[in-house]
Amino acid sequence: MNKRFFALLIVLLPLLAMAQETVEMSVSGTAPADVKVVLMQRHGARSIMDSIVVTNGKWSYNGTIDRNTFMQLRTETNQGGQAVYMIADGTPVTADMNDGTVTGSILTVRYNEICRQLDDLDDEAYRLYDKYQPKATASDSEMRQAMKQLESAMDGIRQRGDSIILEAIWKNQDNMIPAAFIAQMCHDMDYETLKAVIDPTKDYYHHIAMDQPKRVLAGLEKRHPGLSFTNLTMNDPSGSPRSLSEWCGRGNYVLIDFWASWCGPCRHEMPNVVAAYKKYHAKGFGVVGVSLDNNLENWKRAIVDVGMEWPNISDLKGWKSLAASTYGLMAIPANILLDGQGTIIAIDLRGEALASKLREIYGY
Repeated sequence: MNKRFFALLIVLLPLLAMAQETVEMSVSGTAPADVKVVLMQRHGARSIMDSIVVTNGKWSYNGTIDRNTFMQLRTETNQGGQAVYMIADGTPVTADMNDGTVTGSILTVRYNEICRQLDDLDDEAYRLYDKYQPKATASDSEMRQAMKQLESAMDGIRQRGDSIILEAIWKNQDNMIPAAFIAQMCHDMDYETLKAVIDPTKDYYHHIAMDQPKRVLAGLEKRHPGLSFTNLTMNDPSGSPRSLSEWCGRGNYVLIDFWASWCGPCRHEMPNVVAAYKKYHAKGFGVVGVSLDNNLENWKRAIVDVGMEWPNISDLKGWKSLAASTYGLMAIPANILLDGQGTIIAIDLRGEALASKLREIYGY
């Protein structure tokens, strides 16, 4: 089906075309009797490039497309529709919108098979979501149990999806397919993996879909494990200048937490940071909040509302903050965990990942 479970977990970046060259593409196929149009779009983009009319169960398209564009063809029906995938490489494509199969170049067939494996996981995820939806009469404990089971099941699906994507990347180093999947997964890759797959010697390195992964890597170059923290001096909520060096690199583990009062995901994640601070602060664990706020009163109010008992600093410049450029931030919440010497040992620890890392450090 054409649902994308991973779009619920991460921001799916548009996999746009390479602009250097265009190709003539001929695409045709069949569709169920009740389907009136086949929708054509760049895979990952929201806008529709073309609506292809279906006549007597058949349809066709001829046009000029940027070479190596990752494409999706889909139908919409009461049963959920069908989707197939292709790479615009100039080879004619036939697509069966009944069963989702395609013929064309070797890479188009391969790309379609990979994407449809991920679509199958999407469908499985939606079925699980329906299965674990608590009844209206469920008690609080029943609802919590249902949500815990759903979260565990979704984690399993996500891990299987990640495995499919990583396998696709590593098995297709001699063609353009990795560009599509690196763009999907770049925000979830660790520094070493992302650096390895963004390989300037590979042809896919120059695909326009690699622009975002390259920016993500450039950010990680400023805050990956093994680097020492970079000092920042900003004001605390009272207006007094304070520096990260007052707390970092002084013998204790410190989490530098990048957040903002206007950031919903930051507010959602903050109870995990509060719990970690309360559990380990007596052992020396510290947190320093670095806010990308631009409103003093909202920042101060959020500190109280969330229950932050640790130092907070900000230059109140929003995304123009020195913190964003210094640490290569492209999204928040984000964090870096420092050892006693001020060396980064982990980044972007959230939820159970933060709790697990601190258990490893402190032994409980």
